[in-house]
Amino acid sequence: MLLTALVFFVILSILVFAHEFGHYIVARLVGVHVEEFGFGLPPRIWGKKVGRTIYSINWLPIGGFVRLAGEDEDIIDQRPKVKNKKEYFWFRSKKERAAILLAGVAMNFILAVGITTYLLTQGVYEPAGRVHIEKVVSGSPAAIAGLKVEDTLFFAREGINGKSFKLIKPQDLIDFTKSHTGTQIMLVGLRDGTGFTVFLTPRKTYPKGEGPMGVAISDLELKIYPITIAPWKAVTLNLNRAKDMFTGLGDLVW
Repeated sequence: MLLTALVFFVILSILVFAHEFGHYIVARLVGVHVEEFGFGLPPRIWGKKVGRTIYSINWLPIGGFVRLAGEDEDIIDQRPKVKNKKEYFWFRSKKERAAILLAGVAMNFILAVGITTYLLTQGVYEPAGRVHIEKVVSGSPAAIAGLKVEDTLFFAREGINGKSFKLIKPQDLIDFTKSHTGTQIMLVGLRDGTGFTVFLTPRKTYPKGEGPMGVAISDLELKIYPITIAPWKAVTLNLNRAKDMFTGLGDLVW
């Protein structure tokens, strides 16, 4: 539990830092004065003023903040007294203020895309649209029929002349074998680049965890994306994740 809490605070800190850095960098680009860039929430542990900005570390590790000049609407009442109005948040245009506010979310998305891009270039397991064997139990119908680890299965057929069923995901083969226990079936697959067919009879009774055939199967395969493709794939993945999150929240509220 302690490790989980530590990991949570580390991840939260990274997300918050990226978010606040988005506000900070756009405010600086627009020309709004940043009074303080704080990591964590006050009270302050340490702070150093660089130029006109204070960079601080604070006691509560549950967030962070960027304090902008003129962020408080009360400053508007002092309009006649304020010098260098362009350095104050509330004196900038609506578009500039919106850009500063939205920069935090944008930076979080960029961070997500960056992390996802790295993971894609290292290799990720994805559904491949075909079923392959990961384990064959000794003495099972699959072992007797000659099926081997890393065999890829494409079709299952009822006997020799029966109807063929395409195998796209593991559940396809699981459902097929369970509905044909005690009946001979034919499987069509690929091994080391060469096609093959095997005949076997899924058993009606079997040890727990082995299933009618006695195999462990999966549709996940390792895919490594080149750096020229990974960023675009990462953007698509994160947009889809964001869509799923918004849809989930909407369903929850509904």
